[in-house]
Amino acid sequence: MARMYIRLIKKVMLRGNIVLGGWSFGGILAVQIAHILATENKGLRVSGVILVDSIYSRTPKRALDMDTQGPAMVGITQEVKEKVLTSLIRATCLCDEWQPPAWKTTDVGVHGKNVPTPPPVVLIRAKSLVPMVDPNEMCLLDKTRDMPHLGWEDAYDGFVVKVLETCGDHYSIFDTPNVPSITSSIRDALEMCKVG
Repeated sequence: MARMYIRLIKKVMLRGNIVLGGWSFGGILAVQIAHILATENKGLRVSGVILVDSIYSRTPKRALDMDTQGPAMVGITQEVKEKVLTSLIRATCLCDEWQPPAWKTTDVGVHGKNVPTPPPVVLIRAKSLVPMVDPNEMCLLDKTRDMPHLGWEDAYDGFVVKVLETCGDHYSIFDTPNVPSITSSIRDALEMCKVG
């Protein structure tokens, strides 16, 4: 999937600096794309990665019961709800299988000539927990909410250089009332990823 996005990016821009970003699973894709571009070193240079509430979790996964563990989706038709839940299950499975690429970071003794140094990574994290159908359950996306870097510190030491908070939960950060907050956070993150 990452290589498909690289082909699309190269249709627009072949050389120069770019900033990659993504929300949720899109952030994981951005990290993978950044690594591929850094390893291949063919014209495009990633000057920064913006992770929008993208979690990294190495904890053992349990089977998803979307009746109790799915987000509360008030005002959504059953047909749309089923499509959303199917997409969530697919993304969760892909995340569970993903192995983070090797970067030269402060904690890793990897010093091969093909192991790149990561670009600056800015994490924008949601302030609130996802409201659940069963209030006694916690959304799997909130399992790392108590960690400053949403679990990325388990993958790489010093990977995330800055953390910004935005209003809303994982699913509502782009809702109309939260647009000013997420817009400001993305603007600040882009400023931090600027080259020169």
